[in-house]
Amino acid sequence: RQPPGIAKADQVFALYVVGDSMSPRYDPGDLVYIHKSRPPAIGGDVVVEMHLEAEGQPSRAMIKRLVRRGATVELRQFNPPKTIKLPAQQVKQVLRILTNAEIMGV
Repeated sequence: RQPPGIAKADQVFALYVVGDSMSPRYDPGDLVYIHKSRPPAIGGDVVVEMHLEAEGQPSRAMIKRLVRRGATVELRQFNPPKTIKLPAQQVKQVLRILTNAEIMGV
């Protein structure tokens, strides 16, 4: 079963949160929904997928709040409070995490 706001969406997938760097917003085991075709917004929560470091290695991804995007992708985490700056060329994609209102179709 899918929540009403994403019931017919074909570019939505879900991930379980691992780690507590975004606590109290997201805790380990929380389920987040990502919509591939909705653009991320500054101030929104995102999944950042990094380019592979070596062939055959699994992709690395993290959940953070998007602060700025340009030549550098600036992210914020809550636990402990920290700003992370990544060169844009290291970032494969930035995907928007849907809000509860979007998931419920409000």
